[in-house]
Amino acid sequence: MSILNDVSRVLKYRARNAAVAIMARTGDPLCRIMHRPAGEHTVYAELRARGPVHQPKQGPPLLLSHRLCSEVLRDTRIGMRLPGGRSASPNNTLSGTFIEYDPPDHTRLRRLAAPAFRPRLLRDYRTRIEKVTLDLLHSAVRKGEFDLVTDFASPLPIAVISDLLGIPDEHADRFARNGRLMAESPMGTSRLGHQRAINAAIADLGRLFADLMEQRRADPRDDVISLLTAAESEDRITADELVKTCGLLLIAGFETTVNLIGNATKLLTDDHPAQWALLKQDPDLAPRAVEEVLRYAPPVPFASRICQETVDLDGRSLPPKTMLMLLFAAANRDPEAYAEPDQFLLERAAGEPEHLSFSSGIHYCLGAPLARMEGEVALRAMIELMPNLRVIGEPTPRPTNVLRGYLHLPVAV
Repeated sequence: MSILNDVSRVLKYRARNAAVAIMARTGDPLCRIMHRPAGEHTVYAELRARGPVHQPKQGPPLLLSHRLCSEVLRDTRIGMRLPGGRSASPNNTLSGTFIEYDPPDHTRLRRLAAPAFRPRLLRDYRTRIEKVTLDLLHSAVRKGEFDLVTDFASPLPIAVISDLLGIPDEHADRFARNGRLMAESPMGTSRLGHQRAINAAIADLGRLFADLMEQRRADPRDDVISLLTAAESEDRITADELVKTCGLLLIAGFETTVNLIGNATKLLTDDHPAQWALLKQDPDLAPRAVEEVLRYAPPVPFASRICQETVDLDGRSLPPKTMLMLLFAAANRDPEAYAEPDQFLLERAAGEPEHLSFSSGIHYCLGAPLARMEGEVALRAMIELMPNLRVIGEPTPRPTNVLRGYLHLPVAV
């Protein structure tokens, strides 16, 4: 049956992409954004001229306003699941993880993972992040020309997540190889061989997590798997939830950081060299550079939510089961929230709201402090070791319409 399931997944992925392309040609705004991401801000501007909420002829309302997106993300009547608790996307790779749950299960599972991101541990992570960053960049500098994504932006978060979870050194290569494949799973694939490789990676990581759980029961340590294993022994989390939580931390931690670093490099060194010069002049702008990259080019440009009871939104009454599409990339450039919203500026005026690239409300990204730290450390190290970094050749965008980043970014020092 597994081969039939794989074929079904691939065919559904192809059919979905074909449908998106057809609907884009008919003018459907969300499909236009998904089909040709490079032109999405032209679409946002067209829709915004008509108001903060756009109702297509087909499909869910599209929210472009920073204020309305923030309100929806904080509204307890609007959640991730259908009324009654059923999943809206049961075949999604992230189904069954706390990112896809509403309270009380979301609260319970998130609370169990949260100690891994407490400030004391994050300070300890920084030393490890700096070491891995310098090792990777020193190796890249020796090449002169390299792929920033495959040689740096991708290995960095995998190494950090290995430490966070507590993956032993003897399993580091196995974890890294399978981790990169698992991180691709939410995107889907049009190739059967690729789908089977992803499935094999997910299964092998499940076995690895299960083995490590057994070891941590006998020999607990200061890592996420130990924390979750202790909770499982107290019946606060099931074994299946534990494995899925580890997988979620892997996927979420990888995708945010790899796309953040790739997007930052392209924006700063290629698209806006004056801002790169400003950052080289004042490396302490690195945290602000991270925030501006996330605002200007969010790795996750949109997300959905579902009304679980009747909700009034922008003068409209929305019944239960109404799906909403929150266009984070549009909200992050809302002229009512940001001065010069389409300008990429490291020195933005004080008082502007936080971008929505890490979401908001109860689903605010748990790993946001870690991703910010990785981005800041990466930028500081790149300034120090490769101040003349430049993009060479044509970057390859990620082959997905739900993430914004690069699969390959050829650079030279």
